[in-house]
Amino acid sequence: MKLSTIIITYNEARNIERCIRSVQKVSDEVVILDSFSTDRTPDICRSLGVRFEQRVYRNQIDQKNHVLALAAHDHVLSLDGDEALSEELADSILHEKENGFPNHAYLLNRLSFYCGKWIRHGDWYPDWKLRLWNKQRANWSGVNPHDKVFPEKGINPQKLKGDLFHFTFATYSEHENQVKKYAEISAASYLSRRRKFALFRMILSPITCLVKSYLFKGGFLDGQHGWQIIKLAMMEKYLKYKRLRQLQKEDTNRRAF
Repeated sequence: MKLSTIIITYNEARNIERCIRSVQKVSDEVVILDSFSTDRTPDICRSLGVRFEQRVYRNQIDQKNHVLALAAHDHVLSLDGDEALSEELADSILHEKENGFPNHAYLLNRLSFYCGKWIRHGDWYPDWKLRLWNKQRANWSGVNPHDKVFPEKGINPQKLKGDLFHFTFATYSEHENQVKKYAEISAASYLSRRRKFALFRMILSPITCLVKSYLFKGGFLDGQHGWQIIKLAMMEKYLKYKRLRQLQKEDTNRRAF
């Protein structure tokens, strides 16, 4: 049984070599779909002998489904450029591969390294992601920018031992910039799907996030880092609804003329 590893990249020179090397022992091919990086990402990828393609980035789900279509084999392992397999997880995948992937889909537990610290509480851990599957039985979907793999009905994904390392933000400002970007994308996605602004959602969703993730799931146990994470999670939820309201007003004004 053969396995394709598929990865999308944009300016991942800091992480991509680690990512590629972590999957080499489990992969029969590694396919990179790059969004015309301006750093050394292309050079690093080509030097490691992977299949390297470039394509204009439209949105997260579109890009991931495109690289999925490029995979030569039915069984695929999907990573982002800032992720890497732990040795234990690589061994778990190899075991399933040697047994012919008896399950159609597998969940990997993502462990994030954030501003110099491994985050082990809140919504960030455990963080099970469906990243290994038979591409004939599942596909990428969701609401941009938050992509998700949806398997066919009746498939119960199996959890694998080991962690999927996620090397997130080196600084608080990097995280804050992404939150603002994602809030903008989410608001535009809501508008395109005709989702209406509701004041109660703008107020309650950040509060719900605080109670659920920071208190009930123990985000506070990650100390200052946990507080930074929850503060920005609340900010993203607030900003996306605020921006949705602005976009709907602009859309209404355009229609009026």
